[in-house]
Amino acid sequence: MDTNNDTYKDRQLVELLKLMSTKLNDKQLYLLVIHLLERAKKGCSWSVKDALSKISEDMWKRATICGLKENMQFSNVNKKIELLAFGLITFNPRIQLSCNDDNTNFN
Repeated sequence: MDTNNDTYKDRQLVELLKLMSTKLNDKQLYLLVIHLLERAKKGCSWSVKDALSKISEDMWKRATICGLKENMQFSNVNKKIELLAFGLITFNPRIQLSCNDDNTNFN
């Protein structure tokens, strides 16, 4: 069964959304919104797009803030890695690190 264009499953998803969306925590709501947006982007049935248009402003805010927080966490990790890479290039440019499953060698 092709789930990308299955109108029946989309309608079921929308009905479940109506029943449980107010009971979801921010992370669950964010994941549900992302899932619906991905399905809408693929051109799924009108019921998915209708569900997205009926999400309240408060729920959009909750999902958006959760998404931003999640993205910031990943960005902070990347910034720390970039800072470490900058430090290694600047202060120890000749360092050579090699790693395999059995052993880590620092030459």
